[in-house]
Amino acid sequence: MKLSNTCGWTASLALTFIVCWTTTTLTLQAQQWQYVYGGDNTSEDGFRGVTPVTGLCRSTPSCTSCSTQTDGYIAVGTSYDPSTNDDLYVVRTDNNGAAIWEITYDISGHGSNDEGRSIIELSDGSGFVVVGNTYTSPNLEAFLMKIDCDGNVLWTQTYRGPLVDNATGVTGMDVIEATTGDASQGTSAGDLVVTGTVAIGTISFEDGLIFRTTSTGTLIWNTHYNTGAGTSDRLYALIEATPLPGVRTGDLIAAGNQVQQGNYQAYVLRVDGNNGSVNNLPGLLQGAALYGGAAPFADRFFSLVELQNPAQTGTNGQPNVVLAGHGDATAGGTEIFLVKLDDGDPCTPLAQRLIGDGDPITPEVDIAYDIKEVTVGFSQGTISRWDLVLTGLSSMVTGGTNNDAMLLGINPGTLAPIAGGGQVYRPTTVANNSDQGWSLAIVDAVGGRTQGVVMCGGTRSDWMSVSDFQDMYFLKTNTSLSTGLTCEAAYNPQSVTVTGVECIDPTWSSTLTQSAVTPDDASHDWGDPVCGGSPIKAIPGIAEESTKMLTLPYEVRLTPNRLHTGENLRLLFKGEELPEMVQVGVVNSLGERLKESSWMGLGVGEIALSTSEWPAGVYFVTVDDGTYRQMIRVVFVE
Repeated sequence: MKLSNTCGWTASLALTFIVCWTTTTLTLQAQQWQYVYGGDNTSEDGFRGVTPVTGLCRSTPSCTSCSTQTDGYIAVGTSYDPSTNDDLYVVRTDNNGAAIWEITYDISGHGSNDEGRSIIELSDGSGFVVVGNTYTSPNLEAFLMKIDCDGNVLWTQTYRGPLVDNATGVTGMDVIEATTGDASQGTSAGDLVVTGTVAIGTISFEDGLIFRTTSTGTLIWNTHYNTGAGTSDRLYALIEATPLPGVRTGDLIAAGNQVQQGNYQAYVLRVDGNNGSVNNLPGLLQGAALYGGAAPFADRFFSLVELQNPAQTGTNGQPNVVLAGHGDATAGGTEIFLVKLDDGDPCTPLAQRLIGDGDPITPEVDIAYDIKEVTVGFSQGTISRWDLVLTGLSSMVTGGTNNDAMLLGINPGTLAPIAGGGQVYRPTTVANNSDQGWSLAIVDAVGGRTQGVVMCGGTRSDWMSVSDFQDMYFLKTNTSLSTGLTCEAAYNPQSVTVTGVECIDPTWSSTLTQSAVTPDDASHDWGDPVCGGSPIKAIPGIAEESTKMLTLPYEVRLTPNRLHTGENLRLLFKGEELPEMVQVGVVNSLGERLKESSWMGLGVGEIALSTSEWPAGVYFVTVDDGTYRQMIRVVFVE
């Protein structure tokens, strides 16, 4: 650690003091952890796009001599409040899982129900874009919302289809930032592309939907895709493919499912990224295909990844693509379903595999919701560079009584599980609890982080024992997919090879309109460590200090609470009897002390603390007058 001595002026309303303190700037390594986020009287879930924060949205200390950066992570989901309405929910944490800020957003005003489905960090460092859905009867609309690095809303656009009787409207499920474009067709790098569904007709049929906007949300093109009469089609995830040399810029590949008479088939679609057109001409790698077994069946693709591994290029030298979801493989059972596409061609599978318990009798469930490739050089552990990692849920370890969140390493060549490369995670083992991972990201050793994987999803564990139905579940592992905490177990499923593909030629047309809205937002304090920690709102190294009486005969407030680094933090004292002396201490989210100071002759007024050398993050300020102690949480943003 580095130590620096700083003297600063502080002022109260009655007196002025000169105060000297010692500031400790610590070089920290992010460790494995598990957290839940959410209110005690609300239910939260996490969805797609959990990611390590990079670029200009890093929380960099203003102290230029400091070597530590706390980049942290960001995740999106939904907060369900039975007393009001559902809201979009976004959490940004430090490298150790403690919330820097977490905010709910009411997209369409009071009375609307809003869901967050995916989030991305923009390449120019200007913030993040969220996609989701907002419902105010009778309209269900997709939305895009841009927020800055502190969670402040910069703009929001909603997208609506034609109003038809009994229709389910428009949904947005995933968003990407395009890296290519064609100026002659009005597209460019930095455009946003969304996939989801749009209602068609008067009996609630759905089509798969893709639309492209400018970087500020203005529609460029939109297209919905139909796989046949009497079907509903849903698209859950989207990637941009590597450009075809000399042919066109990046295609779009989307994954989802077709529904026909209650049967589901996994569905993959490849279109021209500049206009959304589908063309099955030879060599153009466009088209669509269905995968799965004979009826009755329940097969879905929820995610996909284009492989950067040089050994995983296809017949024509283009990157192969792997899709992940689930397949209805055995009587009463659901298993992970993986398909690898040659050159990313929907109609040319190289491998297909089902992964699960392999038991044709026990009705156990294994589902993959997200899949990523390890593109960085993991230095040790069971997972290595170019392996695949997927997340989702499994009831295999509990024999079907619980669904546990899971991470599983996959061999990219065979699509088989890596031996010893899987874990399930469950905050409690109470029967009928359900935990799932909705998204994951690969973490490299940059920005103060350690290598491993972050996963975001949901848990019904009620860790705080307050009859809380569900919380966002957020964890960080090492390169063996372990958090090193008590509530995980080995996950070693079996796998079998399967076959079958039906190449199809979908029809398409255009539908959407858009409008701007101004969301309301509210910040919260909802994070709790789980699995090996105490089931209270405790920070390691702090709880054991709080042995004194927590109720003071006077009030202490911190303002502003959610302040920018470099601003003065003001401690306001109110009451008839103020102490003659107080000791103020500041610790970070790891319980490491950064500052301790004493004030004499406080009188009536305030104390001001300089934060010029504090990195963004979560801190705890203790005020101790020798008899009473109070601890207050404060959040610093960039």
